[in-house]
Amino acid sequence: MTQIAFVTYPGVTALDLVGPYEVLRHLPDADIRFVWRETGPIATDSNVLLLGATHTFGETPNPDIVVVPGGTPTVAVQARDQELLEWLRASISHCGSSHVSPARIVPRQYSSPSSTTRSRRSTRAARSRPHRR
Repeated sequence: MTQIAFVTYPGVTALDLVGPYEVLRHLPDADIRFVWRETGPIATDSNVLLLGATHTFGETPNPDIVVVPGGTPTVAVQARDQELLEWLRASISHCGSSHVSPARIVPRQYSSPSSTTRSRRSTRAARSRPHRR
């Protein structure tokens, strides 16, 4: 079994969690776990959609894969959560450095101002053009 832990924290962006889940759940022998301090419903960043934490940190001490999805602005708050940080450190340390492959994903709202500006200009320009058939 490949144990995959998705950190399901209050304020998580649902798409950042559900997108990777939809891909990873198809791995052979995947044991999917949505983890948090306690099991139960977790409100996403919209405060409308609820996701469920299926396992606690204690019930998932050594996952093979850990997914920490984004969330705005709560990701900054959760990044300082000591219980979460301790669990992440312990989860990663059991793998050994040869198995840890860090990834950096920068959400659009944190991308460079120039790329955002170009994107906005392109959108405005596209809207101002007459529609051609």
